[in-house]
Amino acid sequence: MMASLKLKLGQEVDINKVDSTIAVAGKEGKLGKLVFSKGSVEWWPANNSVNCLTFSWEQLAKVLEKNGTPKKVPKTKSAGKSAAPAKAKTDSKA
Repeated sequence: MMASLKLKLGQEVDINKVDSTIAVAGKEGKLGKLVFSKGSVEWWPANNSVNCLTFSWEQLAKVLEKNGTPKKVPKTKSAGKSAAPAKAKTDSKA
């Protein structure tokens, strides 16, 4: 049995067999909806109930990395966690 996938949206969300949906809106109104499950993510543009764009999680990560605008995020002291992912520690034996 495959372990559930975790998605963090302000709080952690378990992605199981049931699809979850996020409505996406901009300044001009509804842009579309993002439907996600363990295996894939679908983008449904506003006013379109027939055609969607489907991405694997790996494909979505590549699209976001390629098309996003880099932004430095300062570390926060909330619950001892930083906003940026921590680097893995390595032990060096001399």
